[in-house]
Formats: sequence, structure tokens, C-alpha cells
Amino acid sequence: MTSSTTAHEYDDPAIGGMDFLLAVMRDVSVPLAIRIQAAAALLPVYRAPPQVLTIRITGGLGELTHEELVAFEARAPGDVLDWNDSKHSVH
Repeated sequence: MTSSTTAHEYDDPAIGGMDFLLAVMRDVSVPLAIRIQAAAALLPVYRAPPQVLTIRITGGLGELTHEELVAFEARAPGDVLDWNDSKHSVH
């Protein structure tokens, strides 16, 4: 009885972890359940976790200008917003 060995991209010991998972995910000879597990393990690499936004309001916002709303939407995650001054500016 002869055994057939097929070389797979993920058999290369020189590839890194992410390339290994990508190779497993793309190999149609691997059972679908394992390919799905490889894809799920790669999700944090390709999709950032959702950001949590906490806003503390210590007074009325009043009316915001268009520029202030644009500045609010363009802020970086984790930025501190200070709406307490007279112009309701974003810091």
C-alpha cells in the first residue's frame, strides 16, 4: 500500500502564524469546520473590536455649530471631550 502525501502551504515551517491561518482558511482540501475556525481566529486582525464611547454631560450643550459636530465625529477613540466652555468646543 502506498501513501500519497500532498504538500500544503501551511506545512511550511517558515511561515508565521497569520500566514498559517490564512493558508488553512483557503485550502479547499481542509474540512469546512476547520477553515471556519481559522477564519474566526483571524477576525481580530482584520476587524478592530468595537469602540465604546462614554460621554459625560455636565450642563446643557446648547446649539452646536457644524464645525463642532464635524470635530466631534472626527475625534480619535479615547479623546476627552470638554463641552463646558461657552463655545462648546471639542478638546
